[in-house]
Amino acid sequence: MIGETISHYRILSEIGAGGMGVVYRAEDLRLGRVVALKFLPPPLMQDTAARQRLFAEARAASALDHANVCTIYDVEELPDGRAFMAMAFCDGETLKQRLARGPLPPAEAVRVAAQIARGLARAHQAGIVHRDVKPANIMLTSSGEAKLLDFGIAKGHGGADLTQTGTTVGTVAYMAPEHIRGGVADAQSDVWALGVVLYEMLDGRNPFARVDDYELLRAIVDRPIPPLAAPGAGAAVQEIVARAIERDRGRRYASAAEMADALERTLAPTTSVVDAPPATASRAVTRGTMAAAVLLALLAAAGFWAWRSSGAHSVRALLPEAIRLAEQDRHGEAFLLATEAERRDPNDPLLATLWPRISQTITITSTPSGATVSFRLIGGDDDWHVLGTTPLGDTRLPRGIYRWRIEKPGFDTMDVVRGGREFSGVGLGLDVALSPSGSVPAEMVRVPVSDGLHLTITGFPYEQSYPASSYLIDRREVTNAEFKAFVDAGGYQKKEYWTEAFVENGQPLEWAAAMDRFRDRTGRPGPAGWQGGAPPPGQEQLPVTGVSWYEAAAYAAFRGKRLPTIFHWAYAARPELADAVTRTSNFESSGLKPAAEARGLGPYGTVDMAGNAKEWVSTDTGSGARYLLGGAWNAPEYQFLYPDSRSPMDRSDTNGFRCMREIDATAFASLPAALAPPSRDYTREQPASDDEYRIYAAQYAYDATPLEPRSGPADDSSPYWRHEVITIAATYGGERLPIHLFLPKNVKPPYQTVLYFPGSNAIRATTADVTGAFRAVEFIVMSGRAVALPVYKFTFDRSDPKVKSSFASPTRFYTDWIRQAVTDARRALDYLQTRADVDANALAFCGLSWGARLGA
Repeated sequence: MIGETISHYRILSEIGAGGMGVVYRAEDLRLGRVVALKFLPPPLMQDTAARQRLFAEARAASALDHANVCTIYDVEELPDGRAFMAMAFCDGETLKQRLARGPLPPAEAVRVAAQIARGLARAHQAGIVHRDVKPANIMLTSSGEAKLLDFGIAKGHGGADLTQTGTTVGTVAYMAPEHIRGGVADAQSDVWALGVVLYEMLDGRNPFARVDDYELLRAIVDRPIPPLAAPGAGAAVQEIVARAIERDRGRRYASAAEMADALERTLAPTTSVVDAPPATASRAVTRGTMAAAVLLALLAAAGFWAWRSSGAHSVRALLPEAIRLAEQDRHGEAFLLATEAERRDPNDPLLATLWPRISQTITITSTPSGATVSFRLIGGDDDWHVLGTTPLGDTRLPRGIYRWRIEKPGFDTMDVVRGGREFSGVGLGLDVALSPSGSVPAEMVRVPVSDGLHLTITGFPYEQSYPASSYLIDRREVTNAEFKAFVDAGGYQKKEYWTEAFVENGQPLEWAAAMDRFRDRTGRPGPAGWQGGAPPPGQEQLPVTGVSWYEAAAYAAFRGKRLPTIFHWAYAARPELADAVTRTSNFESSGLKPAAEARGLGPYGTVDMAGNAKEWVSTDTGSGARYLLGGAWNAPEYQFLYPDSRSPMDRSDTNGFRCMREIDATAFASLPAALAPPSRDYTREQPASDDEYRIYAAQYAYDATPLEPRSGPADDSSPYWRHEVITIAATYGGERLPIHLFLPKNVKPPYQTVLYFPGSNAIRATTADVTGAFRAVEFIVMSGRAVALPVYKFTFDRSDPKVKSSFASPTRFYTDWIRQAVTDARRALDYLQTRADVDANALAFCGLSWGARLGA
């Protein structure tokens, strides 16, 4: 890359490289200054999470304006996928490079620590915790300043990670003991890390450095801290170090600002940092504790060698890895390693700190007892791990959702997806009732109901309970082969299976006319995609699709079953477990997959209720349409959470179904046959009065303050459009509103322009995903119109970890957010009307999903 010009930067030389970035010295051709460019290394160029880390780092550091925090100028993603961050070039070396030559003089060490403490204090004031303070992330400039670098794994407001790192959060040697024990890394954790760095500057060594990760973790958590070997450091400095790395958080500095004050006092003219060592012991680091520390270290070493000789030494490798996995919320994998570590050494102190983070205790019973309970991770590890035999009292389970198998000779084996006690109703803590072998049809599963059915599909009142009893539901979708049995048995000619009146477009339809609609490609009775009364060769085991609701209901009657209601379907599918279910489902793929394959396993043993084919249910919307649930193979995963509805005559190639059977006659007695969809029919609404409208409209009024437009990077690489980025002053909070403008190259200006509002995925996206969002509407540019995509509040690089959903809520926060998003859209229109290349009289709006909902 040396000599290459990227955007408006010319690469001069490589400064350094690490696991998460390569840094180059470059010339800013616009402003004529030398800058540092931090690129993702080549192996991570296509890693979305890595790009998110880079943008999160830029976002976190750019929010700070402090002499001891490296200044961030810009962040960009190139058309070829390369992402980089432009920051101030600091002529000097990292503290890690400096320490390679030995410890610092006490006065210099204190001065560096005081400056970094001030930088941290500013970050903490802005609600940002660094979480990786270490010598490699501190730059010592040639002008004598210390600057804090690398906010790539910082934590922002509300405590949520600015990014998922995919690796251990922080560098273990500088992690606070509470963080290792599973607590949240906070401002005091940064204080601890800076205390360790100060110790290292004075002593020349990390106080916790050990031969391996296990001993390092043990040293941080509970081993004696070696005395500080820095004769020149006075009592006050040694006391600061001791207090900064105090394991008792109540005795540690409460803030970086407090530590900075203490450090700066030692630099005052009346105070020397090179006093003689104190006469009284300073907690854990003075020479007065040397003998005790040496004795404790010898005792610990003797115990360690005795423990190692017992054959349990591999715990040293298991537990550090388990802690790393726990940091990534990979609790199941961490649980397996911790279980093996406990088998080898049940008394290990690190293990005791790990269990509460990754596990919970629960009682598992079965009727009858004596069933073997095993679990398996979803994805990755295909082995079954046996927990024991029921009843299992206070049994330790990994946190999260897993595949569970409960088996006992003489009874049907249960393969289900369940969570722990935090998943009420679908946790494994309930009594599991096993079915005697042969008592449930082989193609069905039993769904036990104890306290009624709850409708957990998005938009419906999930807290409402509908009285019902247990029932059976098909394990999988009805296949082409099974439906052919209905066709071959003359199902389309037997009126006894067709019990519902036919309606098309609100008008009654005679039997003969309806049957004429239900023909295959060759005019034979059958699904829309069949030929000659049969499915295409080789597709016998695929789910039957291309059927209307009437055909699905007739088939169910042929089998002595019925279509499930929306309540029975949702209760068996449990969309609240969507993340675990959809991980193995058939979504966003190239087509249907055989129904027999175990994809999208549910909490009662069903498969493919998420994805593959959409499924008809019996419930009416109240306006003649019928619900279609679960989403299809060509849909995004979130469709599992949402209801769809179609005319019962609809025969789309994604329409399939499964059947159910009641165990007793009360299964449907109190369930409504019709249920209005969770959205309003605005064609039936009465308009607000003019006075009411003015009151509502006034809520979105804003002052027409100067736009203050600033042009950002432009990309001309596409043969079809030019991509410009402009920022303008938002109407609130002193914020800047970025606008991505895509201008067509196949027409001359002024352009007709479409203001675009994306779907809710933008809430969880990054700057890098703006281009991806644009791809959904790039056809607009191809048609010769421009597209303006503002970065609305809490979307893309303006996202906030505490905002995870677009759903409306009766809160002031939500009200303010929507008002801000609306004014962002209107402010973007204000800007568009100032451009000579935009036709101010030809502006349109396009919204997708969430954006469509907010369009009005």
